[in-house]
Amino acid sequence: MKILGIELNHSFVLDGVVTERTSGVDYFRIIQPLTLLRKHTGWDVDIWKSSHIFSHDCKNWDDITKKYDVIFTGYNVAKPEAYVQLMVMAKRNNCKVIFDLDDDLWNIHEDNHVYERFHKGTEDLEIATAILRDVGHLVVTQKNLKDTVVAHTGRPSEQTYVIDNYIDTTLYNPKKQMDDDRVTLFYSGSRTHVPDVYNREFLLGVDAVMREFSHVHLLFIGMFCDVFAKYGDRYEVVEGETDFMKFVPLWNFYVRFADIGVVPLEDNKFNSSKSSLKYLEYAAARLPVVASNVFAYRNERRSGAPIPLVKEAREWYEAIRDLVVNPQLRHNLGGENYEHIRARRSEAHCWKNYQELFEKIALDKQIITK
Repeated sequence: MKILGIELNHSFVLDGVVTERTSGVDYFRIIQPLTLLRKHTGWDVDIWKSSHIFSHDCKNWDDITKKYDVIFTGYNVAKPEAYVQLMVMAKRNNCKVIFDLDDDLWNIHEDNHVYERFHKGTEDLEIATAILRDVGHLVVTQKNLKDTVVAHTGRPSEQTYVIDNYIDTTLYNPKKQMDDDRVTLFYSGSRTHVPDVYNREFLLGVDAVMREFSHVHLLFIGMFCDVFAKYGDRYEVVEGETDFMKFVPLWNFYVRFADIGVVPLEDNKFNSSKSSLKYLEYAAARLPVVASNVFAYRNERRSGAPIPLVKEAREWYEAIRDLVVNPQLRHNLGGENYEHIRARRSEAHCWKNYQELFEKIALDKQIITK
């Protein structure tokens, strides 16, 4: 089988300068699964940045769709006319097109930086809805997102597939945890999660822990929360990286100082369609995790992950406090988290699920229901 994967979020503009990067979304949803398929199946897999498609190296969609059995890419509304060209040529040349979507576009919070593009009534949201209704095959990260997409677009449920995120524990692999007298609460996230970090119950619960235990510190990567600035040098903020391949080494370095991973999420429609990727990252570092009681993390808990799920300030305080005062519990839960993802969310699970899906779509093979 010949597959073309296309990175869409490979550049950003900062102070008027276009900078190339690999986005986390492209890595987890396009690059990682296709790289593993190439490695384990022997399939002919190419991965391009979308700029390549519109460059002089590539004549048009007719040439591309004649060459490949499957084109797999994330959803992006930037060039809707290219979508029309792609689909016409793909149908003519019997090339299957599969899109991937990892966020709920219809319930984005107004504090999210893409809200202006996708709030109700915008042209971009109307175009996105039309394209996601039309595309033949769509992969999403979890069931709630599938249900949301089907409800808002009217697309066929049977052509909307759920494949969750997986974690490469050779990539997320801090070599050695730092041993000191501190207990450090660790959070890693971008500015899209501002409402989550500023959740009142989370702030009150963490504040109670910080006031009670003077040896507890906070370490955030990627976002500053001014509420915690009052703790001075007990609160450290590390600027994140927009390039995923630079972010992971940074993350591996700083997570060595972490003792407890926290995942605050507002309980709203948008977050009910999020994946549990932060849990996978923290578990890869053998951290115990305290998470908000939302859909994705309830699913992890049901599948056997030892995650305290919390909502109110008292619950945040008690779950974190229990870990602060008990180093053995931290060690045990961190190890159980690591074994959980190794058994259920590893490299092997990733490529096999994608292999099965691509064979079903491209070769019309019977898919096994799990």
